[in-house]
Amino acid sequence: KINVTFYNANDGYIVVHEIQKSMQNGSFKRRVIMSGYNVPEFFDEGKGSPGSAATFYQPKNGTEKPYILVSGADDGHLYIMTPHSEDPNDWRYRQDILYHGSGAVGEVLVADVNSDGTQEILLPCYSENKIWVYQVDSEYH
Repeated sequence: KINVTFYNANDGYIVVHEIQKSMQNGSFKRRVIMSGYNVPEFFDEGKGSPGSAATFYQPKNGTEKPYILVSGADDGHLYIMTPHSEDPNDWRYRQDILYHGSGAVGEVLVADVNSDGTQEILLPCYSENKIWVYQVDSEYH
């Protein structure tokens, strides 16, 4: 699966391109999994949302759907998207706000930055001059 975001001031959205057979020979099925991202009028730093998307929870056996983190970019949020089911034909996701900021946020990074075997989530918050760090719990549901 390939996550793609489309950055827009009024109606940004997230698309998953599902690989049907192989990257080289197969076709891709395009699915919009979330839409309606926009920038509040009082934010004057940027002109679009969403920003980057990153897989948050790595599937254990390669067939489970991942959780997805989405930087809201100029809307000042960090979103977590949770799959409704593991059914391969059901691409509905629930979206919750993990961070609600007061200005633009940057590209979300998921990595084990301190080499302790647990992934961390890093979110730069430009307007606040901070980087928020979250630790990923492997038992997240």
